[in-house]
Amino acid sequence: MQAVEAAGFYVKKLFIPFPLNFGIATVDSRYFFLGVILLLLLLWLAWRRTLVSALLLMSVSLGSSALLVVVTALGWVPIAERYMYIVCGPFVIAMTFVLAHMTRDLQAKKAVALVVCLFFAGSAYATVTRNLIWQSNLTLFEDTVRKSPEFPTAKNELAMALIQNNRKDEAMEILESIQVPSSQASSLNKMTVYYERGEYEQARQFLLERLEAGGPYEIKILEFLITISHEMIDRSEDDARKRELLFEIKAWLTRLEKVTHNSFIWYRLGRVAMLLGDNKQAQIYFMQAAERLPKDSLYKAPAKKLAETL
Repeated sequence: MQAVEAAGFYVKKLFIPFPLNFGIATVDSRYFFLGVILLLLLLWLAWRRTLVSALLLMSVSLGSSALLVVVTALGWVPIAERYMYIVCGPFVIAMTFVLAHMTRDLQAKKAVALVVCLFFAGSAYATVTRNLIWQSNLTLFEDTVRKSPEFPTAKNELAMALIQNNRKDEAMEILESIQVPSSQASSLNKMTVYYERGEYEQARQFLLERLEAGGPYEIKILEFLITISHEMIDRSEDDARKRELLFEIKAWLTRLEKVTHNSFIWYRLGRVAMLLGDNKQAQIYFMQAAERLPKDSLYKAPAKKLAETL
């Protein structure tokens, strides 16, 4: 059903490409009937076996990969005009043969010349406007969200573009209005806005809730928590709070090492233990780092020296 609707939509796009849209989430169900007509036309073209029919069948064959995206959700956008770029090759050649056959008399040729001029004028307008829109992610995704307001992925990308343009409040408003599945990395973008706005406690709380809920991004969440906690330590004047955060960082680093088995984490643990004033524990961590780090690591020699010094 979806594939037939998409096929009908793509047929329409080959003849009438406007409005142009970078991210198309859904198509009108009425395109299903156009898709059915396409299927019947394919049978007729296969029976005809002419040069034009061969070119059109080639276009459909090339375009079938775009239908796979609809069915399997392999792409971040289910439907896109750019999937038709290669399809246009044999399709345009076929249409050239058809028009040449239809315009044998002089009057018809004049009419075609006028149509071609209008076609190139429209193409020039589309090319210029799309180039202007594609110059930045902000204008690109503003245009996409305007044309596909029901597409959460496009809204998420717009929020990231707004952050890069220091429009963080607008970005947070968008992120709070959409529901991104926790299985997607972009579901952590709300934390990015908190962090960019300097709201470290809110970012930390958000990440703690995500960590407790579980999911596929445990490593990324732990690294974010460690980074944010270091920022909070640097900005805090409360020694008790700083010490509390250091203990949390130590626990997260320990958990991170168990998940990743990254030898450098032992060195990081040693630094945290030193900040806590626990030189004995720091020595153990640096010994582990010196033993486990690869020979070419820049931290192997410092870890060994610190272990011996402590």
